[in-house]
Parts: sequence; structure tokens; C-alpha cells
Amino acid sequence: MLPAPSAAAAAAAPKPPRPVPALLCHALLATATLLGLAAAGQQWPGSAWARSAAVRTLTGRQRSHHIESEQLVPRHRAVSPGDPAAYHPPKPAAGVAVDASVLWGRQFLVDGPELEQALTFGDSRRLRRQVARLLAGEPVRVVAVGASITAGAGGREWSGTRTAWPGYVAQFADWLRAAFPAANASVHNAGMAGTFGGVFAQCFDSLVPPADMYILEQATFDGTEPERCYCKSHYVDTPVQLGIERLMRRMLRQPNHPAVVALNVFGFRFPNRGVYQRSVENQIQVMAQFYGLPAASLRAAAWRRMLAGSNGFDVSTSVKLYQGAPLPPDRLPLYYDQIHPWGPTGHRVLADLLVRLVQSTALSLTLQPLSEADAVPAGRPLPPPLTPGNYETNQSSCWLGDNFRLLVGGTASSGSGFAWVNERPEAAEKKAQKWGFVATRSGASLEFTIDTRVGSSEDPTNRLILSYLASYEGMGAARVECMQGCRCKPLDIDALWQERASLLMTAEVQVTPREQCRVRVTVLDRSSSSSSSSSSSIGSGSSSGSSSSSGSSTTTTSSSTRGHKFKLAGAMVLPAGTHEFSAADRLEVVVPQMFERRH
Repeated sequence: MLPAPSAAAAAAAPKPPRPVPALLCHALLATATLLGLAAAGQQWPGSAWARSAAVRTLTGRQRSHHIESEQLVPRHRAVSPGDPAAYHPPKPAAGVAVDASVLWGRQFLVDGPELEQALTFGDSRRLRRQVARLLAGEPVRVVAVGASITAGAGGREWSGTRTAWPGYVAQFADWLRAAFPAANASVHNAGMAGTFGGVFAQCFDSLVPPADMYILEQATFDGTEPERCYCKSHYVDTPVQLGIERLMRRMLRQPNHPAVVALNVFGFRFPNRGVYQRSVENQIQVMAQFYGLPAASLRAAAWRRMLAGSNGFDVSTSVKLYQGAPLPPDRLPLYYDQIHPWGPTGHRVLADLLVRLVQSTALSLTLQPLSEADAVPAGRPLPPPLTPGNYETNQSSCWLGDNFRLLVGGTASSGSGFAWVNERPEAAEKKAQKWGFVATRSGASLEFTIDTRVGSSEDPTNRLILSYLASYEGMGAARVECMQGCRCKPLDIDALWQERASLLMTAEVQVTPREQCRVRVTVLDRSSSSSSSSSSSIGSGSSSGSSSSSGSSTTTTSSSTRGHKFKLAGAMVLPAGTHEFSAADRLEVVVPQMFERRH
């Protein structure tokens, strides 16, 4: 047994280092963050308090343990838009986990306070966990889900946009990979032109890949004309809004507890007509608060600049309206057309919002490192839906795009009168194209065999949803019949309407659940112009193709020219109890394609 040291020896021995208080560690990290920002050339007006707070903590005079992360976010000044023809993304550096010059050196198109006004953080635990993984150099999967804006409309992904700047998803991905090189983040763009949240929710397994972080963009368009805008309601109670809530729930219920960020886009001229509060974003923000989602708002960030017509935020015109004429370099538009943001301006602001959200979360982790309090309890259920009964669907079967083409197979031969056609051939990317089976003569017939069973449903019937094109010129009508293996009541679909728009609509037929259900779609011989009032009656054997948000019918006038064109774009089988496209909702617009209004 070793002898105990003498008192003199103990007194002479070197003392172990005293533990560093946690607050001091946080202050050191905050100070390092400040130095990193300075090294990156980031302007920080009004940041003297944050610097002095860190110094006072180091000297022991600062006793408060409460430091707001917002006070550490740089209050930068906005920069002017870059050259639309030159996009220079940051490049990932080798050998570093975090590149401070990229993480903190971003230049934004709006001021710091405008960004802060546009962001709400909700329950930040899910997002903090994913940003902590990025800081640690761990791989993170990001998936953006939305309609045409997410798909890149207004950016270089779409032809004729007169810019080298991509959409916001690609811009954010470039920054994310350069800021966190070791993480090598995977960013997947699941945007589909004109696809509403209800379709993503019902076809989640087919359309939405697994992710650690979801970006959800669904605020631009309600699927109705502005006069019937759902955003006039203060409640989440319309088919489009109900679908968005179910999509949020599907995302949040994933077993890995992903972060979900609501990215809200705003169409100044259409559909919101220059009215700040006229947007479905109002309801989405309610959903975000209810489920604790971080949210970012283009409307809140850019509104004052829109009204002022600042460079990069001119909403009095659009790139498309210049018709190829030179764009004024000191007054660039915010939008490519009346709906879609432009790559170097509107899309850049959307990317700015996501960047600042990650920056702020990274700073919060500097002040308060990840702990057990950030864990989402395993098995913790979501609260009941905002709208009673609006639960997400666990099983569904969807055939869209190429899957629908394969489902139909060789039955759409030249003799059938239907052909698989892309009605937007100029679009370079598949998701921007408009594919479907198209017929242009009466008597054309298309047949396919579909499994009308869904999961463990024991209902006597399920819901077969067909996606078809509705337009105002040259459209015909078709009959849907169950031919073999299953039973359903014949359904007539009229694809002609008065709206000066071409949209993908949905029609529903109640069908018995069978493994082999043979369905036929036949174009009818209706060649005269229509001037009668048309209303929908889902499941009753007739359908006009009209859309209504409040139960009123849409009148088809004589200005709508009848023809024989009929386009079928997809099929879904849903359980009988689901809300989407229910009879009370009539034939709601749920998969609208991009269109140009004509007056």
C-alpha cells in the first residue's frame, strides 16, 4: 500500500485545473463566432452589446444566464441583385467540417431585421438536431416538397427565364454543401408543377422520399380564382388546406422525427392582387404554430421593398412581360411571371430565408448546445388535427407520370385513339413536363387493370380517383366504366369549362376492392358548344369537371368551344374514409398545372 503524501508534499503538488463554467464556454464560443463573422467580412451594425456581453462574462461581471440568440445574428445591410446571367455558388472546401466564411459570409437581398421579421422558429428541437449533425459533419438528407416554384419555375431549370440562377432549392443546396463540406448534405427536389399538398399526402410513399429535413412550399395558390380565394376564411377547412395539414402530419410522423420547415411564397399580382393578408399563408402559419414548425415568409421579408419597387423587388411588371427586351439593371423584377419568383431575385430571397434559419439555429446551438431536452420522445403522438377527423392516410396507391404509363401499358395503341403525349415539350426537366394519355376523337377508348384494394380496408367500396385535364377550348367528355373483376357505377366526366385556364382536375368513382379491376375510359360524341349550367355530382354517375369551393356550380358559357380532346394523367385508389376529394368538396382542383390567364 502506497504511503499517503505528507502535508508539505500535498501543498507543493500542482493543483488540477478548475472546471470551466458552462456559461464561460458559451461566451467563448460566441466570441469565436463573432471573430469568424469579422474574418468573413460580415457587417454587424449594432452588435456592440453582444461583444460587450461576451467580454463582461469573461471578466465575471455578467451574471445573467440568458442571452438571446437573436442578438447574435448579424444586422447586415441588403445588397443589390447579382448579374442575372452569372451565377457563382460557393464551393465546398476540402478538409474542414464547417467553412465559417460561407456559413457567416452570406450576402442577402433584404436587411437583417427584415429576415428576422420573416422567420418564426416554433418548436426548434427537430431543426436543432439536424443542424447539430451538419456542424458535426454528419450526413443530412434534405427534401423539398412543393409545386412549380419548388420544381424551379422562374429559375434556369425552366426554359426562357433569361437567367443562369437556379431555383431556391438548388441555391440553398449549393450554400449548404459549401457551409458544411464534411456533411456533404443530400438535397432532393421533389417539387412537381401544380401539385397540391393533398396529392403529396395521399401518395406520400410514392412521391416523397425519406428525409432528415423537409422544406414544405404550398402557399402560392389555393387552386381557385381570387374572387373565390379560400384565404378569406380564418379556418383550416377547405380541401386544399386540409391536404396541406395531412401532408404536415405525414412528414412529422416519420420514425426518424425529421425537421419540417414551412416556406411560404407570395404571389403579389396573382393570386393575391397586392393585398398582404390575402394569402393561404395565413392558414399555413396557423398550422405551423399548431404543430410547432419553423416557418419563413417571403411576404413578411419583402413586402416593404415590393411597395417601394426596389431593385430586385419590382412587382409592377415581370421578366416575361419584357418579351425579350433588355431588363433595367437598377429595377429588376421580383417575379418571372405573375406567379413564379425569378431566379436571381425572388428565388434568391427564398434561399436567403432558409440560410438565415440555419444560421440562427447554428447560433442557438453555440449558446445552448444540444442536450437530452432536444430529443423528441419516442412514440409521442401528434395532437388531433386542427379540423376534426382530418387524419392522414397511412395507405394509398398512386399511379402518376411514368407509373401511370406503365399501368396502362400497351393498351394505348395507335388503334385505341389515345397516345402518351408531353404537352410541354420545351420543358427540359421531366417534372416540369405535362405528360398524359391524350385522345382527340370520339370513340377513343383506353383500358387498364388496377388493384382497387388499399391496405387493410374492409369497406365495401374504395375510391378510384382519376386525374384529367379541364380546359375551355376543344375539350370533350368521357365515360368511366368498370368492365371486369369489380363493380362501379358509370361516371361521365366533362372536361369543358368556362375558366380561361387549363388545369388538371380529379373525378371519383366508388369501386369495389378487387385485385384485378378492369377500367375503361371512352371519349363520348358530344360535339356542340355548351351553354348550360354544369355542376358536379361525385359518385352519382356524372361529372362536369367544374370546381367549386363553396358549393356553388361553375357555369359553362357558349364561349367555351366543344371538341373531342380528352387527357387522362393519373389514377389513385384511396380508402373510403379519407377526406381528400370527398363528395361535399365536389371536383376540387387538386393538381393544377401552370397556366397563363387570358383576358
